[in-house]
Amino acid sequence: MNHIHTPESDTPSKRSFLTSAQSVKLSQREQTICDFIASHSNEIIHMSITEMAEQCQTSEATLVRLSKKLGYKGFQALKISVAQDTIDPVKQFHESLSKDDSVPVIAHKIFCSYAQVLNATLDVLDFGHLETAADYISKADKVVFLAAGGSRNVADDAVNKLLRIGIAAYSYTDNNMQRMLLSILSEKDVAIAISHSGATLSTIEALALAHDTGARCITITNWGKSPILKYSDVSLFTSSSETLYKSEALSSRIAQLTVIDTLITILSFRNEARYYENLQKTRKALGDTKF
Repeated sequence: MNHIHTPESDTPSKRSFLTSAQSVKLSQREQTICDFIASHSNEIIHMSITEMAEQCQTSEATLVRLSKKLGYKGFQALKISVAQDTIDPVKQFHESLSKDDSVPVIAHKIFCSYAQVLNATLDVLDFGHLETAADYISKADKVVFLAAGGSRNVADDAVNKLLRIGIAAYSYTDNNMQRMLLSILSEKDVAIAISHSGATLSTIEALALAHDTGARCITITNWGKSPILKYSDVSLFTSSSETLYKSEALSSRIAQLTVIDTLITILSFRNEARYYENLQKTRKALGDTKF
């Protein structure tokens, strides 16, 4: 399929979704999907690609192809464009803000919104799944974290915390290194995928590879239906809608970090003597590097 090239001033990130939809020749089915998006823009920005596919009675692959045909990198980029058309520019920084807010009001709103995200995450978190995930990790030979973008920072933090209590944990930025490690996992190992959208292709592919080896697969993702759940044995859900129209939101990271902190605390309580001894060893090793 040929892509329509547009000048820099008219790239999808700088023009409206409607302009994008009118700039290419669409099939009748594609036009129906675009009409649905245009008439349900406020709902679309809060849907996962799986939920959107169900609403339009189509496939996720069709939505991805349509997004690319319109000039977007993928469905998430299309949603961001729809949000830019729908949401006040100030609210794209944070949904509760207004232009007249003072510094104290801005601080209060942001702190309160993060507290709300944590409370909402607590409401959707399955405690049985937390316990199962802790069991998997405590018995694992290796724990491999899979993430991309902002979620990679969360994965690195999780690796740091698990290593401190003596659990062999890994997270690679190099795709080849990651794939080699994943290919030699077994049923004694655990793979943990972190993805707010649950639709990041590289993370899904990595988790699928781990799943094929028989490793236990855990996902930390936003509540709802998403493609990554297909390869998940245990899902730990967060509840943060901000990144549905903002590409880099801290609220989802805070929720993910808190879920991981909870998980590691449960682990530590399971075998306190063993993990405390390992913690003392790693503290000493790090202490020797400082004045």
